[in-house]
Order: sequence, then structure tokens, then C-alpha cells
Amino acid sequence: MRCKSALLSLMFPGILVALPVLGGWLWAPQSHVLTTLLPTIAALLMVAALLVSWRFSCSRLVLLCVLLVVHESVLSWFADLVPAWQLLLPVNLLLLSVVGERPVVSLAMLYRLGLIVMQPVVLFVVATTLAEEYQRLVALHWSFSRPFVPFTLNLSLYEMIVTLVALALLARVVWRPSMEASVLLWALLLICTAQLPEVQARVPAVVLHGLLILIVLVSVFERSYTLAFRDELTGLPSRRAFLDFVNRRSSGYSLAIVDIDHFKKVNDTHGHDVGDQVLKRVAARLAAVANGGKAFRYGGEEFVVLFYRRDVERVNDALDLLRQSIADTPFVLRQKPRPEKRPRRVVATKNRQQSLHVTVSIGVSHWHKGVDLDDVIKRADQALYKAKKTGRNRVVKG
Repeated sequence: MRCKSALLSLMFPGILVALPVLGGWLWAPQSHVLTTLLPTIAALLMVAALLVSWRFSCSRLVLLCVLLVVHESVLSWFADLVPAWQLLLPVNLLLLSVVGERPVVSLAMLYRLGLIVMQPVVLFVVATTLAEEYQRLVALHWSFSRPFVPFTLNLSLYEMIVTLVALALLARVVWRPSMEASVLLWALLLICTAQLPEVQARVPAVVLHGLLILIVLVSVFERSYTLAFRDELTGLPSRRAFLDFVNRRSSGYSLAIVDIDHFKKVNDTHGHDVGDQVLKRVAARLAAVANGGKAFRYGGEEFVVLFYRRDVERVNDALDLLRQSIADTPFVLRQKPRPEKRPRRVVATKNRQQSLHVTVSIGVSHWHKGVDLDDVIKRADQALYKAKKTGRNRVVKG
């Protein structure tokens, strides 16, 4: 599951944006007017990315845009600083991947902006006052051979830093997939690729930098969509996504409301942390429902499963199988909170782990043209109430 999320975060928006842009540049006819306007287009995209990132409170993406502006300035006006700046740029990207989000208008954000902007100034002072040491630093090389690698490898300090940061960012994307981490990995790839003479001969640096800004823009909009239409706790589409989904459908569908039995008792007895874990476990089962069902988090302990172009009779078996799979899966409770650090020696205990028996009740109804959505939800809710009243852990048709 984690690898799938990592792959998706790498593909979107990165690959889906990069393929048409690079394909269009390499294979479509290029006009002189377009080539002349490229810096202007890139500048406008940068302004748009800064404004959109600020508006949606994506502080790390704001910092990435500022970092790219500083990078462009160093390349254009301070050619002597480029070798040292190339060492600092990957480190900045790595730091952006680990710092937390902050309000865009805040003292912490001001410190971070100042840190990025002041780096070229510090480099200029170091290069001026310690010229010999500066030249020796940027010219460092390391050679690696057996037993570390099966062949001789000669790397500059810049290549070592880029390789290590790329591996760290990739590990970050795989371990904790997020769109911001994916964008930072793409930033490292595109900025470093733009410095290669072989690439510059076919694709100007301004195109690759503009592509990066476009990826930032798309990622901000995708992040905002996710916040609006996806439930953060369970990962399922939210109630707003459900209403948007059904309002776009014109053919009939079956609608099932799923409610976790005795959920208030679980929260009161075991705490809200256990309640959240139960919600996630049930949501994972609902996401894998058979017969083409699509699950949504409706609110509290209630979920909705929608079967498009399926009548009640055709979905009854899938819902009963879902109910049975949840009831047959025990939810194991931890006796103590998991320690932050792994103990040196694990001592076996004789106490049995407690397990929680989780069941769900389901009410299902059907929608067809001419019927109001509220009536369908009301009939499903009445069927759910009947399932609760007749013993719970069952499916009732409304």
C-alpha cells in the first residue's frame, strides 16, 4: 500500500506534467516567438506559483519558489558562486522536506526566507576572504572502489551531495508519501539536469525551470482538492465528494449506509485513539468492497457505499460479505502504548492481548430518475435503524 502511494505521488503531478511539456518541446515545431517569450512565461508562472502557494498556505512550496528565484539570480549574476551554490541547493531541498508547515505570514517563515536569501551573500564573503580554501572545497573528489562498490567510482563533492540527497528524498517519498516530498524530488532532478551540457543542447534551462514551477502549481491545486474531497483520518472520499459524485450521475444506483455498532461505547471505554483505529480498519474494508462499490466517509462512525448501475438485489451479497468480513476480523488492543524507542530486550508477558469485536449494521436503498436524493438517504437510514433495532450486525433493505 505504501509503495502504491509513493508511486502515485511520483507520477502525479510530476510525470503527468513533465511528459507533455518535454514531449511538446522536443518534437513539436518551435517558433522564434515562443523561444523569445520563454523567460517571460517562466516569470509569470513563478508569480502565479508564489501567489497560489501563499493563498493556500503551502509554506514549503513558497520557500521552494523563493529558492528557485535565488538559484536563477546566482546563475545569471554571480557566475563565480555557482560551484558552491550547487553544493548548497540540494541541502536546502532536503531541509525543506523535513521542516514542518508554518503560516506563510509568520516570524518562523521570515527566518526561513532570510536564511535562503542570505546564503549567496555568505558565499560571496567566503569566496572573497577565503579564496584558496573556497576553491579547494568545490574541487574535492572522492574515489570509491572495492569493497564498497564492484567498480571504481570517482565522484565530486557536488555529485556526492546530489546522490545522497536524491536517495534521502526518495526514501522520504516511499516511507511517508506526500505531494510536497515528491515535488522536492522533482525539483532536485530538474534543477540538476538543467546544468548538464548534453541536456542544455536540447532543452534550455528555462524550460526545465518552468516545468518545475508548473509542477508546483498543479500540486497546490491537487493538495487543495484532496483536503476538500478526502477524509484525512480514513483516506476515503469525504461527504462533499459523495454529494458531488451522486449529483453527476443520471443512471440508477444503490446506496448503502454503514454504521459501526456500539462505536460510542468503544470511544468511552477504550479512548478516541482506539476509536480512530477502528474507523481506519473499517474504512480499509469498505474501500475493498466487491461488485463495483465506492466507499465514502459520511460523518462520525457512518460511511456510505455507492453501487452505480446496480439494484439492491445485485448488491445485497456484496454487502453481506463485507459485513461478515468485518465481523470475522478481530481488532487487537495494545496493553500499553508503544514506546518511542525500541527496548534493548523484549520481555514476553503472560497476559493475553485483548481483542475488540467490531461489527457494522447496513441499510440499503435504491435511487432512480425522478427520486430525490434525500428520500433515498432517508430510506437507507430507516433500514439502518431497523438493522440496529433487530440485533445489529446485519443488512436490511429499505
